[in-house]
Amino acid sequence: MEKSKWIKQICFDNSIQILLCDHFIHPTVNDCVVVGHSSLRLIIMKSNNIIEIARYNHSKPIISASIVHRSNHIEICFISGQLLYFAAPTLKGFNISEPVPLNFTYSSVTSNALLICLYPRNSSLTFYDHRITKNFINFDLAKNSKVWSCAFMGENLASLEFQNVFRVKIYNTKNLNYIRCVATYSINYYTPYRIISVPSHNSFYVLAESTIFHIQSSEKGWIFNKHSIDIRRSDPLLVDATPCGVRLLVLSADGLVLRFDGHKFELVAELNGATLLSSLSISRFLITLESCRLSMLDRDMLPLDEITYANCIHSSYTQGNFTVASQNSIYTAFYDYGIEVIKYADLRLKMKPIFYTINNFLFILYKDKTVIIDSEFRDVTPSAIKKLTFERIHANSQNSFFGLTSDKITVFEYGSIFSFNEKSTHSAHRLNTLYTTMMKSLTSFFYTSSTLIKQNKKDFDSEIYAISVGNDICLSFRDGLIYIIDDEFYTRKKININHDIFSIISTERQIMLGSDTGEIVIVNYNLEIISEQSIGISRVYLTNVGNKVAASCENSYYHITEKGIKKLPPDFRYFSPFGNNETFIALLKVASKSRNYNLLQIQFTEQTLGFHHKINLELNQQITKINSAEQNADYVCCASKSTLLWSHGNTLFNLLENEEAKSINEWRANHSNKVVQFWVVCTKKGDNEGRLLIFLLNRKESKFKPLLQKVFNAPLVAFTASSHRLAFFVTNDTITGISLETGSLIPKAKSNAKITDVVAIDSSQKYIAALADQRKFSLFEIISDMELKFLSVVDRPAIYGRIKIIGNYVAVSSRVTPSLTIYTISENPQTVREIMLLSPVTSIFDVKGKIFCNCICGEMFMINCEDQEIAELDTSKLFSFSHSAYMLND
Repeated sequence: MEKSKWIKQICFDNSIQILLCDHFIHPTVNDCVVVGHSSLRLIIMKSNNIIEIARYNHSKPIISASIVHRSNHIEICFISGQLLYFAAPTLKGFNISEPVPLNFTYSSVTSNALLICLYPRNSSLTFYDHRITKNFINFDLAKNSKVWSCAFMGENLASLEFQNVFRVKIYNTKNLNYIRCVATYSINYYTPYRIISVPSHNSFYVLAESTIFHIQSSEKGWIFNKHSIDIRRSDPLLVDATPCGVRLLVLSADGLVLRFDGHKFELVAELNGATLLSSLSISRFLITLESCRLSMLDRDMLPLDEITYANCIHSSYTQGNFTVASQNSIYTAFYDYGIEVIKYADLRLKMKPIFYTINNFLFILYKDKTVIIDSEFRDVTPSAIKKLTFERIHANSQNSFFGLTSDKITVFEYGSIFSFNEKSTHSAHRLNTLYTTMMKSLTSFFYTSSTLIKQNKKDFDSEIYAISVGNDICLSFRDGLIYIIDDEFYTRKKININHDIFSIISTERQIMLGSDTGEIVIVNYNLEIISEQSIGISRVYLTNVGNKVAASCENSYYHITEKGIKKLPPDFRYFSPFGNNETFIALLKVASKSRNYNLLQIQFTEQTLGFHHKINLELNQQITKINSAEQNADYVCCASKSTLLWSHGNTLFNLLENEEAKSINEWRANHSNKVVQFWVVCTKKGDNEGRLLIFLLNRKESKFKPLLQKVFNAPLVAFTASSHRLAFFVTNDTITGISLETGSLIPKAKSNAKITDVVAIDSSQKYIAALADQRKFSLFEIISDMELKFLSVVDRPAIYGRIKIIGNYVAVSSRVTPSLTIYTISENPQTVREIMLLSPVTSIFDVKGKIFCNCICGEMFMINCEDQEIAELDTSKLFSFSHSAYMLND
């Protein structure tokens, strides 16, 4: 399985990954170590209070952790990258020892008093003797077997392995030179995923969907028993277990705590949002709620104390806008680009003009007019040139400049206009001298007293591609030739750099060259190459004012400094140095289909770049669903499963009593000959009723009321919009298509194959993917509005949680492990990639044909479906500058 790279994180490690309970400080002190995704926190329980007394922040993600028993104290061992660390908790902090290098990237670690076991690794287990030999030993398993979970109990190691079927194998590790399997048990018809060791019971417990397999050590050997739990709830998956005296407490995904005495299960409590459960003693327990709250409970499962961290449970992404829900709060995530807006002005453009910045002035060249704007964004265009058009501008000021087209040179000087018929393709100037090129010819003109005097002309051997004028003249030619010549057109130096150069600028100390294949080459005035860097695959254009330099390539813009090249936000439509200070000018697109732009004067700050989040809304109820609009920052969320809230005006809509929202989706649908924004909510009321609610929002009046509603005799579990004209929902184990084109709800295609226990659905214009409870999903092809073709069912050993169609691929994530699997969509789906992330995935999005997924602690990953390596892209490009600037200044 591939391992991921840690790309970006919205907030710094505030979620709980694992609880390790023991007596770290003293045998009489109840304490535990909370392992976050990049931190360790030592917690003690005193007088029914939870107190954090020490914290260690790790510079990289922590993958897995376990308790290690040294000769005289207890430590934590944890994996980070390909290093194994040891941390000793103390009242003053964590003592971190020198890490041990690993020759493989492991995802899990477990340990006993003598050994550390690392897994998985290509049909083998890796043991590390951390006390005596300090050596690694690989123990080979059956060929092609995969290790899902391991746990020690004394010298015995239980391993959950999959090779066509699941087997639990128990190995005796007393002699590492002779590791032997002492027991084997097969598990059929279930998907087991976790082994929990309870030494006080002499037992291993295997969690498998809604079933526990109990493996107990006895004098006669190992006893194997199965115990199923009848949980008549929406989510019976078992997620954790912990001992309570001679009994076992079991936690379900729905938050049910059940007591198991070896024969039967008894309901003890319901803890909504609980994810981990640990026992401190027979009367004190620790739980995590939504992986962000740590709560201490008494014998009756009543709360005694609680501390809260932030995390990312529900999230929604649309272009430039990322909304995150955590417990009772909604956050808006944004990226600090380190750019400060000095001033801005609104600009409406039918077509994008040509921009030229000359010192403190911006020349805007339209097809039918010319506009000059000063540093205060005032129109200072002389009336004489307002109706003139140019293709190139070379100016000393707004009152003295050369304006050129392909066949004419115009000189404007303090209200007077003089035109001369001269053809040119490229040009540059120095004060009153103008240099033009035409094919292989270079010509210089001197303007004086209303006259343009031709001074010099020279024909070269090949076509001139670009020109720049500083102290000397720099020219580029076909086949990568670069010349530096003097004012008399004598060649001083030349070089061949193997790139065709179409853009040249000159600064005080160096010359920058932009190629037609995305390279920026920097040379000194001796034409010695200083550096070369690629920013794309197409032509690079360079601009400068003094030593301030900007570049553009493939509709992206870059700021070039001595420290390097910085890519600017994706919604910039123009960027150039401006004025004699440290300011720049930029054009910002307001909306994708709008003609409105913002003209910005900006400067770069020394702020730390990175992701931030800001609380958008706080409620007194837990948020259970959220979805963002496609083209603006609106969202609709659900609080406590039955209260809908629209972000605009915080408008509320309450569902019926005992009714629960199962999904919230935006649908921009064809409705009475126009595309209208709707919000669609699928609900469940008991086991025999559900509603499809379609809301039309009135922004002016802040009204949020259902436009259409339809009642069904079964719950509606999921909804997906395929296109403007077609959407699908699931009820009674059937996928049903609908349309709103006529203004009313019109039924369309239905699935021709029965699908059971559907929990999620996604679609594109071509395919539908329906995720069933636990381990399977179905694929359909949309033949027409009235016909669906069943393709296949993928039934693999997994506990799936999220599903998303990306082009001709479908991505599914696990609920219980931080893994993502990508399949081809066909009648015989093939596994393309299996990727191990850092924490379970909470959301998957399609961003321009790539997978953008968000994990529970705020980590974000961009993944290409076809690449063999995870694309380590800068996820800042997912966020617009306009959105981030608004959040910073709000």
